[in-house]
Amino acid sequence: MTPEIAYNYRSFEHYKRETFPIIANVLAGLHGNLHILDLACGPAVFEGIAQVIVGGRITKAWLLDHEIEFLEYAKMQLNGVIPTIQTWQFDMNDPASFPPDVEDLAAVISVNALFHAKRESLHSIYAFSHKSLRDGGVLINHQTFGGQSAKIVDSYCAFMDSKAIMDPLDKELMRRSQIDTKHAGGPVNSGGGGGYKGLNMDASEHIEILRSIGFEAGEIWRKGKSAIIMAIKKP
Repeated sequence: MTPEIAYNYRSFEHYKRETFPIIANVLAGLHGNLHILDLACGPAVFEGIAQVIVGGRITKAWLLDHEIEFLEYAKMQLNGVIPTIQTWQFDMNDPASFPPDVEDLAAVISVNALFHAKRESLHSIYAFSHKSLRDGGVLINHQTFGGQSAKIVDSYCAFMDSKAIMDPLDKELMRRSQIDTKHAGGPVNSGGGGGYKGLNMDASEHIEILRSIGFEAGEIWRKGKSAIIMAIKKP
């Protein structure tokens, strides 16, 4: 995957214009210098936005992704923006591939990624995050959710489909990147097939896992099937 395609892919993700600033403003409420980790960072568009909103307080970022091309491109884009960048190739469905010795994080972020994780992998992902966060640190997961709440949305808000909400910019970015909507917009496929292994899970199931690990957790934003969960590591 080329850097241009990587950027375009992240650029037309649903509701990004709202969710990136929301997540970044959560980080702005944390104290001191910030070490963060991005699960499946892609081209790391979020980190550039967040660094502006938090006033340059992100001093270290761990960037994790399955694609080497994403990591190389992300590191290049953040050169001079965040002082220390650590990249790590990983597979969220293989806990053994997580980086060792990650600690004292202020935040773990996942933007439109964890629907790739199998249900049985989520506990390992969230446990790794809990272990790596400092007391009071936060985990933020934004994604499209399935389950019962998605069925309700489908019943009452059928217009909130990827084809209906795409604007001209999204269509042009997709044309340039030559990515098929049905694949690139896969989260709206509520069957959870293909690469979207956890898409049929409801947000409440994620929250239940997070609480079982020791987080305080709940939804902080929702639009249709797209939602943001925040979990706090209790002191």
